[in-house]
Amino acid sequence: MTTIQLARKNANKSTKSCLHPQRLRLAIFTACFLATGFIGSNSNTIKSLRNSISAFHLPFVCKRSATIKKPPLYSLISKDEANITGKVDWLLDFVIADHPKCATTSIMQALYQHEQVKMYNHEIYSLANGDPVDLVKQLYALGGDNKNNDNAHSCSNNKIMRGYKSPNELRRLQSLWLLQKYFPTTKLIVGLRHPVWWFQSWYNFKATQGKLLNNHSTERFVDNLPPMLDFHKNLAQLGKTNATTDSREQGLLGNDFPRPLKPFQVRLYERLNMELVTDETSGATTVAMTKLDNPVFLYVDEQVNDPAFSSSLQSFLHLDTPIAPIGRNNSAAAHRMDVCHYSHRPLRAALVELGSDMADWILEYFVTLPEVTVSSPNKFRALLLEWKKDPCRGPLVFEYD
Repeated sequence: MTTIQLARKNANKSTKSCLHPQRLRLAIFTACFLATGFIGSNSNTIKSLRNSISAFHLPFVCKRSATIKKPPLYSLISKDEANITGKVDWLLDFVIADHPKCATTSIMQALYQHEQVKMYNHEIYSLANGDPVDLVKQLYALGGDNKNNDNAHSCSNNKIMRGYKSPNELRRLQSLWLLQKYFPTTKLIVGLRHPVWWFQSWYNFKATQGKLLNNHSTERFVDNLPPMLDFHKNLAQLGKTNATTDSREQGLLGNDFPRPLKPFQVRLYERLNMELVTDETSGATTVAMTKLDNPVFLYVDEQVNDPAFSSSLQSFLHLDTPIAPIGRNNSAAAHRMDVCHYSHRPLRAALVELGSDMADWILEYFVTLPEVTVSSPNKFRALLLEWKKDPCRGPLVFEYD
């Protein structure tokens, strides 16, 4: 076997161990140089070796991005663990941020199983509790590094993605403020659902916890729907639209947007040094609206079983391998309240009226933004337009624009 053939054979072995191309070329040159000690100083032979080296191509050498060593935890937070002192945005790639009862658990379970994802298989409430240090500690404990995976010798170019699930994160202004401050590029995954079906799922879930009384009566909700159902207001709190200046947009969002704060919220937000605004006429205190640049992946729960949805989410998160099929979790099925029962018609009318405003705002003001991604846009639009109808009866008596 000639020296060049031996070098090529060793090169092919080296590609399997992901040897850096420059080191591989140096090894080949060294082997050829040493070979001259055996074949003499014949100028033609040496010239031939040099030409062979310059023409040598390195097929199938994996190109792995440089691994950046993870900084020690003590360089990221203060000694008393009260404050964040270092750059921590690399620790968090995505958040399943909203909304509950919109297949967020199913998505969490599918991503939890993915080879490129590191996350806990339960919800994290650190930001909701105003404790970003706790979140940093939990994310750091997941392992991995900020630019590549744990295996420094792997031929994979896959980057480990860290994330967590915390539905209602958009509704909690302290969470949004802390995301903007420490994790400005983290991607947000946000789920939606037809308000009628959402209410039925939410109500049944609460029933399993014994938190609902009056024998499944829904009358009290007709004029007092759960605030977490205000999908459009929760999205508007990201500050990506002209919600405080556009009159039509304000009409769709309602008079209570921005939401006035309760006393305990004021105390919490002051502790976090958030900017508050007090209306001189009403005396209501709100949080100053600021824009979050975080990209958003928006979906309707009916899309999650579609392969196109998994593909879109994979692309949004920049995962190199497919996401496992996403199922649905119906844990409250044993305590079924049938929202289509005739006694719930007033409730359904209120839900569809709200759904119409939400669909109009989302389609007109939100999904048109460049930092918002939806799977199968035509299907997404069709599903939102269904919010203008009572799914139990078809179109309601009143008309919508």
